[in-house]
Amino acid sequence: MAVASQLLADDQAASSPLDVLGHLGAIQLDAMQRVDKSHRLVCFARTEFPGGRETIDEYFWVQAGEATAFEAWAHAVSLIPVDDWPLWGFRRQSTRSVTWAPQAGLSDRLVGLVRDAGPQTIRELEAGGARSSGWDWSETKKAAEYLVWTGVLVCCARAGTRRLYDLAERRIPAHLLCCDVSEEMAIAALTMKAAKACGIATVGDLAAYFQLSRDAVAGAVEEIGLVRAEVEGWQAAAWIHPAAMEGSMPTGGPVFLSPFDNLIWNRDRTRRVFDFDYTLEAYKPAAKRTYGYYVMPLLADGEIRGRADIGREHQTLRVIRFYPEPGGVAPDTVIAAATRLARQLGCQAADIPDQPVK
Repeated sequence: MAVASQLLADDQAASSPLDVLGHLGAIQLDAMQRVDKSHRLVCFARTEFPGGRETIDEYFWVQAGEATAFEAWAHAVSLIPVDDWPLWGFRRQSTRSVTWAPQAGLSDRLVGLVRDAGPQTIRELEAGGARSSGWDWSETKKAAEYLVWTGVLVCCARAGTRRLYDLAERRIPAHLLCCDVSEEMAIAALTMKAAKACGIATVGDLAAYFQLSRDAVAGAVEEIGLVRAEVEGWQAAAWIHPAAMEGSMPTGGPVFLSPFDNLIWNRDRTRRVFDFDYTLEAYKPAAKRTYGYYVMPLLADGEIRGRADIGREHQTLRVIRFYPEPGGVAPDTVIAAATRLARQLGCQAADIPDQPVK
């Protein structure tokens, strides 16, 4: 149920990146690109989309006119379908009272600049003043982010890797911009979206999917038509989306998953569902890593069969080392997953070890 509900079954291939985003409800963004940007890897795991890496970005970040997606905090900083703009109004409203709200004069200046000069990068907004570096934000950066989190500005396009701040009224379709949804209705709708993406989940799983209040989600599950169930080994009750109970449970793959893939971004749930303990070790010193810098789990036939330390060097995708899970995995399965990913990334070759290494 978990795999099929994530569009990772063979007969559920999405036709475009926007279909993937619409079904998942959010795709986490991350700057690491040892193999490629995570949002692209999430799409590639679910579709044989032939347009290439950069074309995926063109679906999500539209330079002019009505947006198809916007960036906001969901599970983490994520892409969200533009149609879901009204569902996040309660979070934008709650941000207005944060202690780090900027002075009105600074906010007004930034909004006026964007209105008059058009979309701006943070470097353009900071021109002549202090600049941000990483998480060391300037006052201008804090103000710009506050305006995004409260829905005055929006990021739905990029200049290279840099976000472009624009007026929400200029990019969000008018019928969505003026649509007010109560917090109770929004929580119910987002809980249903999380349930559809998870297939089967505890209340904690559903709340964690979009970082919602656990109490609010607990109050919604029975009202929205989810089916209660018990899962052997789970201490908490499970809730099933009705669509996950229809027909057989097809499985697919083999595919390598991004460390930030929706299927595994909740590490506790990943252990419960797959008996697979996963930690991203990129931020650890090399000597303290168990598996490697950028390790991607291998999904095949509905199970996580192992993990591989993978890198991309110019036109070659390298499987530096592969670690099978107990029970092993056929070498052809690893080769098939690596060959598929190399093709999707536009690599000319995939360099794979002769034998999996424990």
